[in-house]
Amino acid sequence: MAQPDVTPPSQTHGTFAALRLPAFRRFWAGTMVSNMGTWMQSVAQGWLMLQLTDSPFMLGVVGFANTIPSVLFTLLGGVAADRFDRRKVCFAAQSVNMVAAFVLGTLISTGAVRPWHIVVLAFTNGLAWAMSGSSFHSIIGDMAGKELRGNAIALNSMQFHLSRSIGPSLAGIILAHYGAATCFYGNGVSFVFVLYALVMLTPMPRPALPQTGAWDQLKAGVAYTAGNRTFVGLLVHTVCISGLGMPIMTLLPVVARDVLHTGASGLGHLMAASGIGAVCGALLLARRASAARRGPRVLLMGILYGTAIITIGSTQNPWLAMAMLALGGAASVTSQATVNTLLQTLSDDSMRGRVLSIYNLAFVAAMPLGNLLSGWLAQTHGASVAITVLGSLMVALISGITVFSPTVRQID
Repeated sequence: MAQPDVTPPSQTHGTFAALRLPAFRRFWAGTMVSNMGTWMQSVAQGWLMLQLTDSPFMLGVVGFANTIPSVLFTLLGGVAADRFDRRKVCFAAQSVNMVAAFVLGTLISTGAVRPWHIVVLAFTNGLAWAMSGSSFHSIIGDMAGKELRGNAIALNSMQFHLSRSIGPSLAGIILAHYGAATCFYGNGVSFVFVLYALVMLTPMPRPALPQTGAWDQLKAGVAYTAGNRTFVGLLVHTVCISGLGMPIMTLLPVVARDVLHTGASGLGHLMAASGIGAVCGALLLARRASAARRGPRVLLMGILYGTAIITIGSTQNPWLAMAMLALGGAASVTSQATVNTLLQTLSDDSMRGRVLSIYNLAFVAAMPLGNLLSGWLAQTHGASVAITVLGSLMVALISGITVFSPTVRQID
């Protein structure tokens, strides 16, 4: 990656410190443009599938096709991140996604598109991310170096949530005036920016891996991570955030309609509040990424997120719910970006990709299980009870980590 090793002390402070590095600045901007395109495509493919099939079930099929590759192949992606040139892994994955977007755009323009085309595209995108996600996160750490790693990861979280806010809005405008094909073409073009940033990166040397097969390297990564009590505690924390915290977004339509009685416009405000909180949390973390006592910060933010969720489940006041969603968004981003930084900083460079792949798997795999639990609770006991139970479980489990995992609590 770009040469980051020796960063002058004057450049290691400030909210946007990592953006002073030209390589990271190009990568950050290119990734943000690409992510906006990806969110545009995500909205368009759901809308297109609904037009073609008029089936909510098929929307679930698309979501499943997009996420199942991460469950199946993320650990192999971690091996790839440690075994191969990370730039080339990301370049190949982004190129595949770019071609897929143009192909589907062409199918739409010619009237040849079928529902199975959308499912295949979703699977392709999910597979590309599963194989390259660990390389992507590792590249950020490589570019920034240890001094700016936390700041860079926080700024990356900020651009992700900004693109999550901007991309769907652009998709709505483009769908209304130009049709779904334009969203796919726009996404295809957006990959040019991140591909350019990847081409401009220079490789950094990494420790040589033992000459063993991919399966042996995968097992070595799992054993290395499982044998570190600090990593295990951080991963359990990640499962709590993803499996118990993220499902609240799935239940928001029910909350808006049946609990807060705000309708569709109120749902938009609730989702916007969460996004605004996430961006603010990322900015605050970017400013204080190098501050001490990161372990206590992770645990405190997790408990704060759970408390915000409990409050949402206990209120019928839309304004309080929006405030708690903003607080929860900030706490969630702060917590998980710090976990990402700690795993990258505390792991051996030769193992970093595989450790991050286990982190990605923990985050991705816990979410659908949490959605099933929350859906069952909401169906049988109501959305308010479901949300309160999820928040209470999160507070209890993270409090347990605080008490029984001193290695996490003691991280400086």
